[in-house]
Amino acid sequence: MRKLKTVKRIAKLKQNGCDLKPVPFHEFHWSGCYKMLQRFEGVRPSLHLFRDDCGADRDIPAGASPTDFRRVALVDLIPSVSKQRKIAALLDETTAFDVITGKLQRDDITVAAVRDIFDIVLDDYDGI
Repeated sequence: MRKLKTVKRIAKLKQNGCDLKPVPFHEFHWSGCYKMLQRFEGVRPSLHLFRDDCGADRDIPAGASPTDFRRVALVDLIPSVSKQRKIAALLDETTAFDVITGKLQRDDITVAAVRDIFDIVLDDYDGI
């Protein structure tokens, strides 16, 4: 999403009905990962607009390394259709975990309710 920060790219998204803007990724928070998947699903219908966007960013500092992320064209960062399907499937799977973590963080939850939630999760997801 960081590559979509330029004024022209944001304008292109707005022009086609997408009001989302880039946000920083907080990898240490579960909810940050889930929200990032949700935001990708919101942007996904507009990704075709950037098929021809082959240029690298212009605001690269002079001392930036040759492997700097800003040197990569946006078109190279768009996932393939099969990867987009995997992302959609992952979002469907993680929705249940988002609901569960929301319930576990409530102030009025009892130990018995927590135990019931954990039992359900263990039954549904054998690999945990």
